[in-house]
Amino acid sequence: MSCRKDSVPEITHIDYCQEIPPYSQPGFGYNYQYDDSNVTQPCYNPENSNEICFLRDAPGSNSDLIVHDLISEESTLIYSGIIQSPVKWGYNDWLIFGTNGNIYRIKSNGDSLSMITNSNNCFYPIWSEAFDYFYCAFHIEIGSPPNQITQVYTGKFDVSGNIIDTIEQRLHQRSAINNNGLIISTEPNYSSYQTFAFDANTGARTNIETSADGNQAFKWVNNYEFLTIKVNGITKTNIINGEKTVIKNTCNSEFITEVDYNPLNQKILCSKVSQKLVDNSTILYKERLVIMDLNGENEVEVSVP
Repeated sequence: MSCRKDSVPEITHIDYCQEIPPYSQPGFGYNYQYDDSNVTQPCYNPENSNEICFLRDAPGSNSDLIVHDLISEESTLIYSGIIQSPVKWGYNDWLIFGTNGNIYRIKSNGDSLSMITNSNNCFYPIWSEAFDYFYCAFHIEIGSPPNQITQVYTGKFDVSGNIIDTIEQRLHQRSAINNNGLIISTEPNYSSYQTFAFDANTGARTNIETSADGNQAFKWVNNYEFLTIKVNGITKTNIINGEKTVIKNTCNSEFITEVDYNPLNQKILCSKVSQKLVDNSTILYKERLVIMDLNGENEVEVSVP
């Protein structure tokens, strides 16, 4: 797949989802034109549902971390640099993110930026259910070269980055935790992916389902129901009885990539990708933020500068 920067036509919203066909022209795949206004990885302030943060592409491999007020529509750039995992907003106004195997924290006004781990093996942080510590995917090397292997566990850290415990379960890039300390995750399982839940305190694990789609995102809406995001849509799963509810159907031309939910306003916050064929070999790619009800209705685009 190659990338080409040309003039970018405007994407208009479609009321139906029309699949983009597999590439059939000479070459190795579609060329992509990326809209200059792409934004992604939104996250609610857990203490104020009118305040969110998100990332916008910046020069090089950098991202701009922006805090946005949904009421005043004012945006504030608080950090620009390499961010390699979704930003998570916690209590006491701390935001955390992962870069180059370490975890950083920063206040929502841009103050107090600091690297709080220095082991170079901690990825994809998520806050605990009470926001008093965080978990990350913790890479541990077992054995010696050339037979050395990397085992992915879950590390538990306090807010200063001191390790508290190691859990022998795998944390995913878009895992989520509920108020009972139950973490939803996924891992490769031969030619498919296994979605599972594990107890953050005991490590006890329950397998939920297998899927061909490994690029999933999860978010709890209460202690027994969680959202799953895939290219084909949003579903809500009841972990007690296994009941699934389709929240929204999508396809490869319009789909959700990231999700957050705030019980204060009972709204889903998403980043939504729109892809449109410009010609037989070119796709226009745009990513924007949307908010919708928990049942998938009343979807509106978030206006950001």
